[in-house]
Amino acid sequence: YARGDFYPGVFQFMFELSLYPVLVNQRYYEEYLFERGLDADVEGAAESPLVPPKVAVLTARAEEFKAALEIKEESKLAQAFRKTGESSKVYPTKGWGVGPVLYGSVSEWIIQYKKGLRKFNNFERLLEQDPTG
Repeated sequence: YARGDFYPGVFQFMFELSLYPVLVNQRYYEEYLFERGLDADVEGAAESPLVPPKVAVLTARAEEFKAALEIKEESKLAQAFRKTGESSKVYPTKGWGVGPVLYGSVSEWIIQYKKGLRKFNNFERLLEQDPTG
């Protein structure tokens, strides 16, 4: 694929992974209400839909060049994520897309073997932000 092209289905795959806990929780909630003879619409489930977690991005882009290389909401990547969530036939979601973005640094561009350590450290930072994973 050419630079800037996305693999077919990659955004849908990530959406499906993000959607799984939402659908599981929704199913358990509906079973809970059913067992008690309650109606989900009456109990307010439709008014507060669950939102799939956003996708964390670990990129080799240098944080020092973030002014020029930042992944923003209007970027091609973020738009593709958002469009996938919005166009879902199973669970249309407006707010889904790019979550935290953790960058690399210029030193990893120069000293390639440092990239692995940076990725590891960024994964640790993500876990600190959300220990549930």
